[in-house]
Amino acid sequence: MIAEYFIDKGQKSGQIIGQKMGEISMLINQLYKRFKINKDQISPKLNQLESNDLLELGELIIDHDSADSIFAWIDQRIKIRSQQLYRVMGAFPKSRTFIVLTF
Repeated sequence: MIAEYFIDKGQKSGQIIGQKMGEISMLINQLYKRFKINKDQISPKLNQLESNDLLELGELIIDHDSADSIFAWIDQRIKIRSQQLYRVMGAFPKSRTFIVLTF
């Protein structure tokens, strides 16, 4: 029973990670085709975004006219996510260490 629980959790985590990797891969291809943005240039930034951000970015690629506006949008989202994480982490006692995983 306990083993089944952990197997199920592991499978769900693997599905979430795989979905995010697929979203990032598709966005990298779209950004290269539209703006000639190099994979090495954009991949670290995309990895910091959440899945809903990646989906929104996929729609925004159509509307944006320059790579600079895409980078500005991504940087703004990363900043927002960092502030949200800081607020959450600030609620925990400083004597403990927590690992926060985002997908």
